[in-house]
Amino acid sequence: MKRIVFVAALVLLVSFTAKKFKMKKENLVYIPAGTFYLNEDTISVMSMYMSPTEVTNAEYRLFLNDLKKQGRHNDLKIAMVDSLLWNQLYPNISAPQHYVKHYFNNPVFSDHPVVNISNEAANLYCVWYTKQMLAKYPESNFNDFRLPSKLEWIYAARGGLKNSPYPWGGPGIRNQEGQHLANYYEVGDHYIRKDQQGNMMVLNPKQFRFSNEYTNSVFTLTLTEHVKAFNVNGYGLYNMSGNVNEMIAGDARVMGGDWESCGHDIRVMSEKEYIRANPLTGFRIVSTYIPVR
Repeated sequence: MKRIVFVAALVLLVSFTAKKFKMKKENLVYIPAGTFYLNEDTISVMSMYMSPTEVTNAEYRLFLNDLKKQGRHNDLKIAMVDSLLWNQLYPNISAPQHYVKHYFNNPVFSDHPVVNISNEAANLYCVWYTKQMLAKYPESNFNDFRLPSKLEWIYAARGGLKNSPYPWGGPGIRNQEGQHLANYYEVGDHYIRKDQQGNMMVLNPKQFRFSNEYTNSVFTLTLTEHVKAFNVNGYGLYNMSGNVNEMIAGDARVMGGDWESCGHDIRVMSEKEYIRANPLTGFRIVSTYIPVR
Protein backbone atom coordinates (compact mmCIF):
# COMPACT_ATOMS: atom_id res chain seq x y z
CA MET A 1 0.00 0.00 0.00
CA LYS A 2 1.30 3.41 -0.92
CA ARG A 3 1.78 5.90 1.89
CA ILE A 4 2.23 9.65 2.04
CA VAL A 5 5.18 10.70 4.17
CA PHE A 6 5.44 14.30 5.35
CA VAL A 7 8.93 15.63 5.85
CA ALA A 8 9.15 17.96 8.82
CA ALA A 9 12.60 16.95 10.03
CA LEU A 10 13.95 19.40 12.62
CA VAL A 11 11.25 21.94 11.79
CA LEU A 12 9.52 21.40 15.13
CA LEU A 13 12.68 22.62 16.82
CA VAL A 14 12.54 26.03 15.19
CA SER A 15 10.07 28.78 14.41
CA PHE A 16 6.99 27.95 12.33
CA THR A 17 6.77 31.34 10.65
CA ALA A 18 9.16 33.26 8.49
CA LYS A 19 9.06 36.70 6.97
CA LYS A 20 10.34 36.51 3.43
CA PHE A 21 13.46 38.53 2.76
CA LYS A 22 15.86 38.76 -0.15
CA MET A 23 17.56 35.41 0.18
CA LYS A 24 18.81 35.49 -3.39
CA LYS A 25 21.16 38.27 -2.39
CA GLU A 26 22.68 35.79 0.06
CA ASN A 27 23.43 33.18 -2.60
CA LEU A 28 20.50 30.98 -1.62
CA VAL A 29 17.82 29.51 -3.85
CA TYR A 30 14.15 28.95 -3.07
CA ILE A 31 12.83 25.40 -3.41
CA PRO A 32 9.02 25.16 -3.40
CA ALA A 33 7.10 22.61 -1.38
CA GLY A 34 6.13 19.50 -3.31
CA THR A 35 6.17 15.74 -3.54
CA PHE A 36 8.31 13.00 -5.04
CA TYR A 37 8.17 9.22 -5.21
CA LEU A 38 10.40 6.98 -3.12
CA ASN A 39 9.83 3.25 -3.44
CA GLU A 40 6.14 2.78 -2.61
CA ASP A 41 5.76 6.11 -0.85
CA THR A 42 4.79 9.58 -1.94
CA ILE A 43 7.01 12.01 -0.03
CA SER A 44 5.77 15.51 0.77
CA VAL A 45 8.45 18.14 1.45
CA MET A 46 8.12 21.66 2.85
CA SER A 47 9.50 24.68 1.02
CA MET A 48 13.02 25.75 1.88
CA TYR A 49 16.00 27.87 1.00
CA MET A 50 19.18 25.98 0.12
CA SER A 51 22.70 26.99 -0.82
CA PRO A 52 23.02 26.42 -4.58
CA THR A 53 26.52 25.02 -4.15
CA GLU A 54 28.53 23.04 -1.69
CA VAL A 55 30.13 25.30 0.92
CA THR A 56 33.45 26.47 -0.50
CA ASN A 57 36.92 26.76 0.95
CA ALA A 58 36.61 30.56 0.78
CA GLU A 59 33.29 30.56 2.67
CA TYR A 60 34.65 28.21 5.28
CA ARG A 61 37.78 30.33 5.77
CA LEU A 62 35.53 33.29 6.65
CA PHE A 63 33.90 31.10 9.30
CA LEU A 64 37.24 30.03 10.80
CA ASN A 65 38.59 33.57 10.76
CA ASP A 66 35.52 34.79 12.62
CA LEU A 67 35.93 32.08 15.25
CA LYS A 68 39.53 33.22 15.73
CA LYS A 69 38.46 36.86 15.96
CA GLN A 70 35.89 35.99 18.63
CA GLY A 71 38.39 33.92 20.58
CA ARG A 72 36.22 30.82 20.37
CA HIS A 73 39.14 28.42 20.71
CA ASN A 74 37.16 25.29 21.59
CA ASP A 75 34.86 25.72 18.58
CA LEU A 76 37.86 26.52 16.39
CA LYS A 77 39.52 23.26 17.39
CA ILE A 78 36.40 21.34 16.34
CA ALA A 79 35.97 23.28 13.11
CA MET A 80 39.54 23.11 11.80
CA VAL A 81 40.20 21.43 8.46
CA ASP A 82 42.39 18.33 8.76
CA SER A 83 44.35 18.55 5.53
CA LEU A 84 46.51 15.56 6.49
CA LEU A 85 43.55 13.34 5.67
CA TRP A 86 44.54 13.60 2.00
CA ASN A 87 47.38 11.23 2.93
CA GLN A 88 44.95 8.57 4.13
CA LEU A 89 43.17 8.57 0.79
CA TYR A 90 46.27 7.83 -1.28
CA PRO A 91 49.08 7.00 1.17
CA ASN A 92 51.43 5.57 -1.47
CA ILE A 93 51.13 8.35 -4.06
CA SER A 94 52.87 11.72 -3.83
CA ALA A 95 50.13 13.79 -5.49
CA PRO A 96 48.08 14.35 -2.30
CA GLN A 97 51.05 16.13 -0.71
CA HIS A 98 50.23 19.08 -2.93
CA TYR A 99 46.67 18.94 -1.68
CA VAL A 100 47.80 18.78 1.94
CA LYS A 101 49.70 22.02 1.42
CA HIS A 102 47.53 23.89 -1.06
CA TYR A 103 43.92 22.71 -1.25
CA PHE A 104 42.33 24.61 1.61
CA ASN A 105 44.42 27.80 1.58
CA ASN A 106 45.52 28.39 -2.01
CA PRO A 107 43.29 30.89 -3.90
CA VAL A 108 43.25 28.51 -6.87
CA PHE A 109 40.91 26.27 -4.85
CA SER A 110 38.86 29.01 -3.14
CA ASP A 111 35.72 28.07 -5.07
CA HIS A 112 36.14 24.33 -4.60
CA PRO A 113 34.14 22.53 -1.87
CA VAL A 114 35.59 22.43 1.62
CA VAL A 115 36.41 18.85 2.66
CA ASN A 116 38.19 17.12 5.54
CA ILE A 117 35.82 18.52 8.16
CA SER A 118 33.62 16.66 10.62
CA ASN A 119 29.85 16.57 10.86
CA GLU A 120 30.15 18.53 14.10
CA ALA A 121 32.14 21.19 12.26
CA ALA A 122 29.48 21.46 9.55
CA ASN A 123 26.81 21.94 12.20
CA LEU A 124 28.91 24.66 13.85
CA TYR A 125 29.09 26.40 10.48
CA CYS A 126 25.28 26.27 10.24
CA VAL A 127 24.92 27.89 13.68
CA TRP A 128 27.47 30.55 12.74
CA TYR A 129 25.76 31.26 9.41
CA THR A 130 22.39 31.62 11.13
CA LYS A 131 23.87 34.23 13.48
CA GLN A 132 25.39 36.09 10.53
CA MET A 133 22.00 36.25 8.86
CA LEU A 134 20.25 37.36 12.06
CA ALA A 135 22.77 40.16 12.46
CA LYS A 136 22.25 41.22 8.87
CA TYR A 137 18.45 40.96 8.92
CA PRO A 138 17.42 41.58 12.56
CA GLU A 139 13.84 42.32 11.54
CA SER A 140 13.38 38.94 9.88
CA ASN A 141 12.07 35.83 11.57
CA PHE A 142 13.45 32.83 9.74
CA ASN A 143 14.26 29.25 10.58
CA ASP A 144 17.77 28.28 11.56
CA PHE A 145 20.12 27.05 8.87
CA ARG A 146 21.12 23.40 9.13
CA LEU A 147 22.06 20.31 7.19
CA PRO A 148 19.21 18.97 5.05
CA SER A 149 17.42 15.77 6.00
CA LYS A 150 17.90 12.81 3.68
CA LEU A 151 14.44 13.21 2.15
CA GLU A 152 14.87 16.96 1.70
CA TRP A 153 18.21 16.32 0.00
CA ILE A 154 16.75 13.77 -2.43
CA TYR A 155 13.81 16.04 -3.26
CA ALA A 156 16.12 19.01 -3.88
CA ALA A 157 18.58 16.92 -5.91
CA ARG A 158 15.89 15.78 -8.34
CA GLY A 159 15.13 19.40 -9.16
CA GLY A 160 11.40 18.92 -9.64
CA LEU A 161 11.64 15.57 -11.40
CA LYS A 162 9.45 13.01 -9.67
CA ASN A 163 11.42 9.81 -10.16
CA SER A 164 14.77 10.57 -11.75
CA PRO A 165 18.08 8.74 -11.20
CA TYR A 166 20.14 11.93 -11.76
CA PRO A 167 19.53 15.67 -11.22
CA TRP A 168 19.38 16.17 -15.00
CA GLY A 169 17.03 13.25 -15.56
CA GLY A 170 19.12 10.47 -16.99
CA PRO A 171 19.73 7.66 -17.53
CA GLY A 172 22.93 8.87 -19.23
CA ILE A 173 25.77 10.79 -17.55
CA ARG A 174 26.93 12.61 -20.70
CA ASN A 175 25.09 15.07 -22.91
CA GLN A 176 24.51 14.69 -26.66
CA GLU A 177 27.96 16.14 -27.36
CA GLY A 178 29.57 13.50 -25.15
CA GLN A 179 30.44 15.96 -22.38
CA HIS A 180 30.32 14.85 -18.76
CA LEU A 181 27.36 16.12 -16.74
CA ALA A 182 29.07 15.76 -13.35
CA ASN A 183 32.45 15.30 -11.71
CA TYR A 184 32.95 11.58 -11.26
CA TYR A 185 35.64 9.05 -12.05
CA GLU A 186 35.18 7.42 -15.42
CA VAL A 187 36.57 3.90 -15.51
CA GLY A 188 36.48 1.28 -18.22
CA ASP A 189 33.89 -1.47 -18.12
CA HIS A 190 36.59 -4.01 -17.25
CA TYR A 191 36.95 -2.35 -13.82
CA ILE A 192 33.24 -2.65 -13.02
CA ARG A 193 31.73 -5.82 -11.55
CA LYS A 194 28.75 -6.96 -9.53
CA ASP A 195 29.17 -8.48 -6.08
CA GLN A 196 27.33 -11.57 -4.84
CA GLN A 197 24.28 -9.46 -3.97
CA GLY A 198 24.17 -7.96 -7.45
CA ASN A 199 25.45 -4.52 -6.39
CA MET A 200 27.74 -2.61 -8.73
CA MET A 201 31.35 -2.21 -7.57
CA VAL A 202 34.60 -0.79 -8.93
CA LEU A 203 37.72 -2.91 -8.61
CA ASN A 204 40.69 -1.31 -6.81
CA PRO A 205 40.15 2.31 -7.93
CA LYS A 206 43.18 3.58 -5.97
CA GLN A 207 45.50 1.41 -8.08
CA PHE A 208 44.66 3.19 -11.31
CA ARG A 209 43.36 6.61 -10.22
CA PHE A 210 46.54 8.43 -11.23
CA SER A 211 47.87 6.00 -13.81
CA ASN A 212 47.43 8.25 -16.86
CA GLU A 213 46.72 11.70 -15.46
CA TYR A 214 49.19 12.48 -12.70
CA THR A 215 51.73 15.28 -13.17
CA ASN A 216 53.87 16.88 -10.50
CA SER A 217 51.76 20.05 -10.21
CA VAL A 218 48.95 21.01 -7.86
CA PHE A 219 47.36 22.99 -10.67
CA THR A 220 47.35 20.19 -13.26
CA LEU A 221 45.72 17.43 -11.26
CA THR A 222 42.20 18.38 -10.15
CA LEU A 223 40.16 16.01 -8.03
CA THR A 224 37.27 18.22 -6.94
CA GLU A 225 35.76 20.75 -9.33
CA HIS A 226 34.67 24.37 -8.97
CA VAL A 227 31.33 24.34 -7.10
CA LYS A 228 29.57 25.90 -10.11
CA ALA A 229 31.00 23.47 -12.62
CA PHE A 230 28.39 21.79 -14.83
CA ASN A 231 24.77 22.84 -15.21
CA VAL A 232 22.23 23.48 -12.48
CA ASN A 233 19.25 21.20 -11.92
CA GLY A 234 15.63 22.37 -12.09
CA TYR A 235 15.89 24.15 -8.74
CA GLY A 236 19.14 25.94 -9.55
CA LEU A 237 21.42 23.63 -7.56
CA TYR A 238 24.91 22.67 -8.72
CA ASN A 239 26.70 19.33 -8.31
CA MET A 240 24.00 17.36 -6.54
CA SER A 241 25.62 14.38 -8.24
CA GLY A 242 29.36 13.87 -7.94
CA ASN A 243 32.12 16.32 -6.94
CA VAL A 244 31.83 15.58 -3.20
CA ASN A 245 29.51 13.50 -1.07
CA GLU A 246 27.20 15.72 0.99
CA MET A 247 26.36 15.37 4.67
CA ILE A 248 22.76 15.05 5.81
CA ALA A 249 21.19 15.70 9.21
CA GLY A 250 20.75 13.08 11.87
CA ASP A 251 22.27 10.21 9.92
CA ALA A 252 25.74 8.69 9.56
CA ARG A 253 25.33 8.70 5.80
CA VAL A 254 26.33 10.99 2.94
CA MET A 255 24.55 11.47 -0.39
CA GLY A 256 25.22 11.97 -4.09
CA GLY A 257 28.61 10.40 -4.73
CA ASP A 258 31.98 12.08 -5.21
CA TRP A 259 34.86 12.68 -7.60
CA GLU A 260 36.16 9.15 -6.98
CA SER A 261 32.79 7.47 -7.61
CA CYS A 262 31.94 5.75 -10.85
CA GLY A 263 28.88 6.98 -12.75
CA HIS A 264 26.56 4.42 -11.18
CA ASP A 265 27.42 5.75 -7.71
CA ILE A 266 26.58 9.42 -8.29
CA ARG A 267 22.85 8.88 -8.63
CA VAL A 268 20.43 10.93 -6.55
CA MET A 269 19.80 7.87 -4.39
CA SER A 270 23.48 6.99 -3.98
CA GLU A 271 24.56 7.02 -0.36
CA LYS A 272 27.57 5.93 1.64
CA GLU A 273 28.41 5.38 5.27
CA TYR A 274 29.97 8.43 6.92
CA ILE A 275 32.41 7.68 9.74
CA ARG A 276 34.70 10.70 9.93
CA ALA A 277 36.03 13.67 7.99
CA ASN A 278 37.58 12.76 4.64
CA PRO A 279 38.65 14.31 1.29
CA LEU A 280 35.51 13.05 -0.46
CA THR A 281 32.84 14.75 1.67
CA GLY A 282 31.50 18.29 2.00
CA PHE A 283 28.11 19.86 2.73
CA ARG A 284 25.52 22.48 1.84
CA ILE A 285 23.00 24.26 4.06
CA VAL A 286 19.22 24.62 4.15
CA SER A 287 16.54 26.61 5.98
CA THR A 288 12.88 25.58 6.08
CA TYR A 289 10.60 28.34 4.82
CA ILE A 290 6.95 28.58 5.83
CA PRO A 291 5.24 31.66 4.38
CA VAL A 292 3.21 33.89 6.67
CA ARG A 293 -0.41 33.82 5.55
